[in-house]
Amino acid sequence: MPNAATGGSDMTSWLTTFIACLLVHSGSALAASSSQPSPQPSSSPAAADRQSGEQLLQRYFTALQKHDMRTLDSLITGNAPFKVEWQDSTPPKHFTMTRHDYLQQIRATWHFGKQEQLDMSKVEWQAVPASKSLLARFRLRENRIILGTATGQESDIELQLSQENGMLKISRIQARTRTW
Repeated sequence: MPNAATGGSDMTSWLTTFIACLLVHSGSALAASSSQPSPQPSSSPAAADRQSGEQLLQRYFTALQKHDMRTLDSLITGNAPFKVEWQDSTPPKHFTMTRHDYLQQIRATWHFGKQEQLDMSKVEWQAVPASKSLLARFRLRENRIILGTATGQESDIELQLSQENGMLKISRIQARTRTW
């Protein structure tokens, strides 16, 4: 907690650290940039599933880029967990957020983040016949300015895509995140 006797710089430092932690806990895939997903197969899921998955990822990243919460909200199932492994601690910390908490973190990122940049690796696709789902795996590197401080993180992300009411949606988000 900041010490009032030491002046405003401690408060700014504390607030910057607090917001950076919020962003880490969001697992982010949250920043906006000009990068677009470049799906590439690692296996051969059914063409229709893969095509639907590519379209969903495109809509997901466009919603992030345009800060379109309504679209983003519509792409995630109601009970989708967001699981994070924060690798900046020893041992790494694990936590799970609800869909609601995840979307709140995105709102915070959009509010406090400036000069956002997102770079995404090629997407690896895998069909999971047992659960009738599709996995999309990629590395996401994010940079932004928060309260005048440059911050960033790199996350290895896995999205599980499943059918809900006849539509393909994100049913699970898992991230291994490192910050700087």
